[in-house]
Amino acid sequence: MKRAIKTYLIAIAAVAMCSCGEDRSHEFYELTKENQWTYNTMKEAYLWADSIKSLNQRDYFATPSKFFDNLLYKSDNASFISSIDNSTTYGFSFSLMRDPLGIEPAKVYALVEYVEPSSVAAAAGLERGMWISTINGRNINMGTGSALRSGDAVTLGVNAIDYDDETEAYVWAELSVIEMQAATVTTTSPLPITSVISDNSGKMGYILCNSFDEDATVDELFNTLSQFDTEGVTNIVLDLRYFNGTSISNAAAVASAFVPADKQGAVFCTLYKDLKFETKENVLFPQTTINVANRPLYIITTAKTTGMASAFVKSLRLARGTANLRIVGQTAGVINIATESIESPYNFTINPATAIVADANGEILASTVPDYVLSEYGDNRHIYPLGNKQEYLLYNIAYIIANGTLPADDL
Repeated sequence: MKRAIKTYLIAIAAVAMCSCGEDRSHEFYELTKENQWTYNTMKEAYLWADSIKSLNQRDYFATPSKFFDNLLYKSDNASFISSIDNSTTYGFSFSLMRDPLGIEPAKVYALVEYVEPSSVAAAAGLERGMWISTINGRNINMGTGSALRSGDAVTLGVNAIDYDDETEAYVWAELSVIEMQAATVTTTSPLPITSVISDNSGKMGYILCNSFDEDATVDELFNTLSQFDTEGVTNIVLDLRYFNGTSISNAAAVASAFVPADKQGAVFCTLYKDLKFETKENVLFPQTTINVANRPLYIITTAKTTGMASAFVKSLRLARGTANLRIVGQTAGVINIATESIESPYNFTINPATAIVADANGEILASTVPDYVLSEYGDNRHIYPLGNKQEYLLYNIAYIIANGTLPADDL
C-alpha cells in the first residue's frame, strides 16, 4: 500500500510541473538530474543505444541503479553501475565443497583460496588453505555459505587437514576459532605476490596478477620483469587465476613486454564499435622498454579468470605462437564485450558496453582451452601458499619445464 501511495504522489508531482500554465521543468531536472545524465551518456556511448526504450517522466524518478538497469539491452550481461566509493568486503575468496576427506560426505566446507593482504580477513588470521566449517557456531551448507559475504562481524570455525601416523590416513585437526570483524573498504592489490623459485631446472619467476587497471601496476610489473632479468630467471609464470577486469590499453601494454620486438606496433585486439561490425578500432601493442619474449611463459587460468584476460591470452598466443607459451589450469570465462568506465558528476560510475572484442585477425573472442588442463584442487589436502614451489599448479609447471610433459600420475 505504501508503495502504491508513493508512486501516485510521484505521478502527481510530475504532472504538477507542467500544469497551471507555469513552466516548472527546472524542478523536474533538479530532481532527476542524475538519471538525465545517465540517459544522455548511454545514448551516446552504449553499444545497444538504439535499443533503449522510450521513457516517460515517471521513469526518471527511479534510483540511479534501477534507472541504469532499465536502459540495458535484455542480453547485456557486461554493463554495470558502481559507486565511486569501493564497496565493503572481508577481502577473501572461497569455494564451497563437500568433505574432501570423505569422512562426512554430506558436510560442507568453505576452502579459503585467496586472502587480500590488507583486508579484514588477513587481520583476523585467515589464510589460504584453511577450511571454514562453521559460521557463528552453525555448520555451513550450500545455502548458508552466503553468510560469508554478509559483511557482518562473524565467528568462524576453521579446520586444517593433518596426517595421522598411526592410522596412516588424513584426518581433520581440532577446530579453531577466528573472530572476523565487519567488512570494510578494501583496496585490491593488483600484484600481491611475486617470487623467484630455484630448482634443478633453473630459476622460475612467479607473478600473481589480479588486474592491470592502474598505470602504476604496469610500471610495477615491468620493474618485476626487469628484476627477473637481473636475477637470471629463465622461465616466467603469470598467474591470472583471480584476474578480473582491466583497461584494454594497459592489457596491451603488458602484453607488449611478452611479444617479439617486431610485433610491437602490430594489432593487439580489434574492437567493433557497432553491432553490424562496420566500425572498428584496432588496439596496438605499444613500444616497451623491456622485452622478455625470449623467456618461456606459462599462464595460469581458471574459471574465475575473467575480464580482458581472454583478449590478453589470445593476443599472446597469436603473436608468440605455441613454441614458448603454455597455458595451464582451467578454461577461463570468456568476455567478448568491452565496457567503458564513465564517472558521473555524482556519486556513481556507469560502465556501459561500448564494443565487441575480437582478436588481431578480427575473430570474435572465444574461450581458449589450456595446453595442460589441471584443477588447482587436484590434491586439496595440501593447499600451499601462492608462490610456494609446492603449490599444486606451480609444482606441475616446474615438472613440465624439467620434463616437457605432465607427470604420469598428475602430481
